[in-house]
Amino acid sequence: MRHYLSLHPDLQTAYTIKKAYQAWFDSNKVQERHDIRQFLNDSRTSLRIKKRHEP
Repeated sequence: MRHYLSLHPDLQTAYTIKKAYQAWFDSNKVQERHDIRQFLNDSRTSLRIKKRHEP
């Protein structure tokens, strides 16, 4: 890997951008999973409350 990065400065830049994007993507993927789970949990709770109060 170091061999390829030393060949051209653009390769170093591309690699840096790739690593930054990968870190951003991974952190957002984790947050999105949390948000979806929270939404589903909130929706289930909301449905349970509505069912209890319906005549």
